Parts: sequence; structure tokens; C-alpha cells
Amino acid sequence: MLILSRKEGRLANRIILFAHFIANARSNNYTILNPSFEEYMEYFSVTSGNICSTYPAKTEKNKHAGHEAKRSRTKSMKISTTSHTISYIVGRSQNFRDRIIRSTNFIFKKILYTTIYNSIRIIAYIGFTSSKYHAVINNDDEEFNLNNPNLQKLIKEKKFVFIRGWLNRDFENVERYSTEIRDYFRPQKKFQETVDNFINNIRGQGDILIGIHIRRGDYKLFRGGLFFYKNEIYKRFMQSIVEEYPQKDVQFMICSDESLNYDDFSGFSITFGLNHELLDLYSLAQCDYILGPPSTYTMWASYYGRVPLFMISDPKSDVSMQNFSIKTL
Repeated sequence: MLILSRKEGRLANRIILFAHFIANARSNNYTILNPSFEEYMEYFSVTSGNICSTYPAKTEKNKHAGHEAKRSRTKSMKISTTSHTISYIVGRSQNFRDRIIRSTNFIFKKILYTTIYNSIRIIAYIGFTSSKYHAVINNDDEEFNLNNPNLQKLIKEKKFVFIRGWLNRDFENVERYSTEIRDYFRPQKKFQETVDNFINNIRGQGDILIGIHIRRGDYKLFRGGLFFYKNEIYKRFMQSIVEEYPQKDVQFMICSDESLNYDDFSGFSITFGLNHELLDLYSLAQCDYILGPPSTYTMWASYYGRVPLFMISDPKSDVSMQNFSIKTL
């Protein structure tokens, strides 16, 4: 079993890193335990309700059996009493029980991650070796191929291999198993329906939908503010896109990690995103095109939704729709 032992950035970073491990595990037939994904587990159908994100995940058949058993128990409870009052009390008790379970799971996931994170630091520091355990700590500045023979040998020989490093990658298999990866990171129904309704409403207002990602926040300091662009930069690129479609109504859906003003984008048909990290991410994945600064956020949206993306690496550059392309991870 391979255990991801450190949190690498935020939502999109962790999805992409996890995706590379999933691809490698699928190709090499091993199991993953990923406690570092704990904040985001409830977003996705496959991982929601679990104590820890795993791959391979619980099968749909087993999930269905579990739901059927739960419905059967609920039905039996209803049949066993004719009192609406008792049914109400039982229902309230079940809700209370569910809240307790969720709270307990939340605490346990935090403890599990913290324990594993600190354990690998200690193992690495003292150079501890065991026939059952091994720690692999890779340089965050250098790509590491997960198909490395030494790593694969460790996974086969050891019971638990703890690993960390942002640039652990398997580029070949992340494309080969792209469908399975997309299925794994499919949002829960309630989130997906919110995104679908939001995007369908915007699409009803125009012909083409362009997703704009305006990232501020940490980008003010990241690489000296290199990709911290003012609204005027985005508006110039937006105008270039509008001019490429003179006979069409171009709609823009703008997502940002800071509050924006509609007046700042007067002259364009715009809708602001849902201001939620998951909902905005998967809204971008349903656009016709995506434009934004270099970011794993838009990279995942492009990959997941197969949407052409243009990353603004030079704010003075020109853009045409031919410059957009579907990104790989």
C-alpha cells in the first residue's frame, strides 16, 4: 500500500497529484491510501462518507448494497410502528446520530492525517528502516517518475510505503486512464446539479460561453506577483475573443478568489461564478473555452471537461482561439 503523507497545495493541486497516483496504481496494481485529501472528500461521490480516500475505491455494487440495506432498515422501522410521533422522534434521533458520525469522522480524518504526516517526518529524520515500512521523500523541485523501478519494488515488498513530493508524476498513464480518473473525481449529485443549473442558465443567454479565471489572493506574492493581473489585462483578452466572433453573442463566466464589481466589466456580457472552490472549478469545466493565468485550477478544469484553455503567461501577448488547447496533467 502506498500512502500519500503530505498535503500539497489546495484543491486542484491535490486532485492532480492524486490523479497521477491513481493512474500509476491502476497500471501497477497496488492500493493507495490518501489521508491528505481529507478536506475535499465530501465533494466527490467516490470518496464522500469514507474515513479516508482510497484507490481502488469501494465498488458501486457495494455502495448500492449498502444503500439498499439502509433503505430496508428504514422501511422496517416505519412498518414496526403506526405512531407518527414515534416515527418523528426516531427520525430526529437518526439525524442526530448522523451528525455525530460526521463530526466523529471529521475529527478522525484530521487525527489520521496528522499522525501519518508526523510519522513520516520522524521516520525520515532518524533514518528508520523496517521490513514493513518505508518512507520516500522526493524533491519538490524535481519531477519524479512514479514508474521508477526502485519505487515499484518497494511497493511490492513493503506493507506500507509513505511518500511525499509535489512533482510525483506518471504522465503516460494519467492519459491512458483519463476516463477512470474523471469518474473518480465526479462531484456528488447535489454539487453537480448546482453546476448544471447554473451553466444551463448562462448558456440560454448567448451563443458561446468563455470561462475566465481571475486569480488574486496568493498570486500577489507567488513568483513576485508575476501572474497577478489587473482587470484591464483580462478585459483586453476578453475583447480579443469578442472580436473573433462578431456574429455571435459571447457570454463570460468569471470566477475569482476575490470580490469583483460588475461595473469593472461594463461592455461585456458577464456572470460571476458561484464563489465556491468546487462549484467554480466544475463550472469552468463546462465552458466552451477557458482563459486565465497559469494555474492547476484551470488545468484540471480543462482536463476534466475537455475544454480548450489559454494560460496567460505574458500579459502583453495576443490571443486567438487557435491558441487554446485541451490540457493534460
